[in-house]
Amino acid sequence: MALRRLFLVFALCLSGQASAGTPWEAYLETPSAANARHVGAIAYAYGVESRWEEDIDILQDQVIAGDRAAVGLAFRALCSADGDLAETLCAIIGRSIRSHPALFLQALRVNSASLPLLPSLLGNLGEAYVDRPEAQAYERAARREALLSVKDPSLRSLRDQAVSALLK
Repeated sequence: MALRRLFLVFALCLSGQASAGTPWEAYLETPSAANARHVGAIAYAYGVESRWEEDIDILQDQVIAGDRAAVGLAFRALCSADGDLAETLCAIIGRSIRSHPALFLQALRVNSASLPLLPSLLGNLGEAYVDRPEAQAYERAARREALLSVKDPSLRSLRDQAVSALLK
């Protein structure tokens, strides 16, 4: 009986450790603002297979919805990402521009290390736009119009840089 209880306690401890994982994995379980603030990078626990290609949709939904903490998470994750993940994050962040242009500029200001990536953030429209020049032009114009709608004087300089980058 004591051995059985000891086994149950041990199993519960192991299951608690397995579910804790990384801050990213905790965010995936509950994509709250509180969990988003703890994520510095998209990383999985040792021994857990990376599924970022599927999991990234959770972050994308929150960014497009205008969740300020999720946008911050995306910018922070971009700093440590490379290759396909970096391109995907740029596209996700860029998709927020039309619906939340001020939030995009505010997050860009806070994450000024991402400023050199501005052309990628603005111009990476995602795979659906590849080989569709008219659709690309339409989306860039819509992003430009959204950015120009931001009248906050503290964001004016950043807004003008972004608009200029979209014209190139």
